[in-house]
Amino acid sequence: MILADLALTFGVLSLIAFGGMPSVMPEMQRLVVDVKGWTTHAQFIQLFAIAQAAPGPNVLIVSLIGWKAAGFWPDRHSGRDPRAQRSSYGRNPTS
Repeated sequence: MILADLALTFGVLSLIAFGGMPSVMPEMQRLVVDVKGWTTHAQFIQLFAIAQAAPGPNVLIVSLIGWKAAGFWPDRHSGRDPRAQRSSYGRNPTS
C-alpha cells in the first residue's frame, strides 16, 4: 500500500513540476515531512544533499524518499537493518 501512496503522491507532484524539480521542492517537503510523516525534517535535508551530490538527475531524491518510506533504508540509530527482516533466504530457520 505504501508503494501506491508513493506513486500517487509523486505522480501528482510531477504534474505541477513546471520548471523542474526545484520548483516543487517546498511542496514535496511539506507532503513528505508534515503530511505523510515519511521522514523528519533533518532526514529530508540529508536525502536532498545525497541526491544533489550524486551524479544524475535531480529527481533522485524521489527514489531515496521511497526507499526510506518503504523501509529499505537502514535505521542507523537503532542499529537495525530492515532488509534483514524481509527475507529468510539462506538462513537456517531453526537458529
